Amino acid sequence: MASGCQCEQLSLLQDTCKKHATRADYVKAWWNVANWADVAARFDRARTRTAGLIDQP
Repeated sequence: MASGCQCEQLSLLQDTCKKHATRADYVKAWWNVANWADVAARFDRARTRTAGLIDQP
């Protein structure tokens, strides 16, 4: 039978694993929130219509 300390450590480990899984899901989902076509269009406008804000190669 596991002692109270071992059970507590197991519980903390399980919570940590859940948080990491949740964080990975959050990051994956975040990429779906942005409208990347709009982001690209805005970046292109900023790059071509403004001088000195973005270094160009």
